[in-house]
Amino acid sequence: MKRVLIDTSVLVEFLRVKKKKTVYGEVLSKGWRPVVSFISPAELWAGKSAWEDKDKTKALKKLLSAIEVVFPQASTLKLSGKLRACYQISLLDAFIAAGAIEEKLPLLTLNLKEFKKIKGLKIFEH
Repeated sequence: MKRVLIDTSVLVEFLRVKKKKTVYGEVLSKGWRPVVSFISPAELWAGKSAWEDKDKTKALKKLLSAIEVVFPQASTLKLSGKLRACYQISLLDAFIAAGAIEEKLPLLTLNLKEFKKIKGLKIFEH
C-alpha cells in the first residue's frame, strides 16, 4: 500500500465538514495509507473544541488512531529550519514539508500556496 503524508488542513476539513466527500476520504478510498508529521496531532489537539466537545474529542481520537505518525530525525529538524528560513513559511509547515521530503512521501494539502514553492517537495495530486 502506498503512503501519503497528510497535512493538518486535510484532517481539519475531514473533521469539520459535514459532507460525505472530503479530500481525505477520497484518498483513503483509492487505497492510500495516511501518514502525518508528529506536529499534526498537536495542531489538532490545540483546537478548543477537541477539549470542550466530547463528540469531537471522540472523533479526533478515532481519526488519529488510524494514522501513522512519523517523528523527526536530526536531519529532519535541520531541514525544517532551512525550509523556514529559505521559504519564509511557518515552522509548523516547515516540519510537515521536511517530514514529507525526508520520508520520500507526497504531501496531500489544501494549503498549496505555502507548499507549492518548496523545491524537492512532491505535492499529491488528487
